[in-house]
Amino acid sequence: MSQPLQISVIIPTLGLRAHYLKESLQSISQQTRLPLEIIIVNNGTSKLLTEKLEYSSQVPIIIIDSVVKAGAPQARNIGAAVARGDFLAFLDDDDLWGPTFLENSMQEMILRQADCCLGRIDKLEKAEISFFMNATNLLSVRSFLIMNPGATGSNILIKQEVFRRIGGFDSSLSPCEDRAFMVEVLKSNYKVCVSSTSQAIMRMHDLERLTASLTINYGFRYFHRKYKSLMGWRDRIYSNWLFRKEEYRNSKTCPRLMLLALLSLVILVIGRRPSKIWPYPTLLSLNTDNSNK
Repeated sequence: MSQPLQISVIIPTLGLRAHYLKESLQSISQQTRLPLEIIIVNNGTSKLLTEKLEYSSQVPIIIIDSVVKAGAPQARNIGAAVARGDFLAFLDDDDLWGPTFLENSMQEMILRQADCCLGRIDKLEKAEISFFMNATNLLSVRSFLIMNPGATGSNILIKQEVFRRIGGFDSSLSPCEDRAFMVEVLKSNYKVCVSSTSQAIMRMHDLERLTASLTINYGFRYFHRKYKSLMGWRDRIYSNWLFRKEEYRNSKTCPRLMLLALLSLVILVIGRRPSKIWPYPTLLSLNTDNSNK
């Protein structure tokens, strides 16, 4: 008899949010389908010790200390390099999974004969869980080129062999690495499915993020440069507007404000304003009654 397919879970952490990390680990231990292993990749300044995690489960934990502030994409790649599972699942240290995330994602992948599965994304804000994103009907290269319709570091389940063929996450693109990863998967003609019953919960908070603000600015700019040849001219203008907006947020100078205002006017004229790019009514109408609150 063949062995059952196994899942390795990879968690990048800065080691500064131990209380959140403990909750993330608890959400893994409560899964209806337990993974083979949990690989925590610490790229923070302080050493992470297993006994301090107060973790109790039959799933073993492996802790890897990587280069300080290597970033979430690189931390995920490091974890994937040592993973033993047939499939890889990623969970940020401040996010959570609903109890059936792994089981439902795997079942959907088998049913659809897919190579990768995206769960739906809910958000946790002020102790309330609400719907956030669902990529159903938006699984195209163009969708991920111009927006993120529903892929994060916490809702992806993928075959390990496919992850390695794609080359993992591009560490130069944070925080756009999830969008870029899905562009590469779809561009390579791998099959992607969505499990609307697989709940990934993104926590909204003001603590330090896995990605610094200056890195965010660079990531948007580099994403635009890397993929602009795949975009139509109007989408290129919209993509340019996105990273110019991040530039202004980080350095509120008059020249950047004027450039942002000019680009904002252009995207209004050519019909590429955000309300037309991001189909909110479509997203909000999908499976909003399936929350595992």
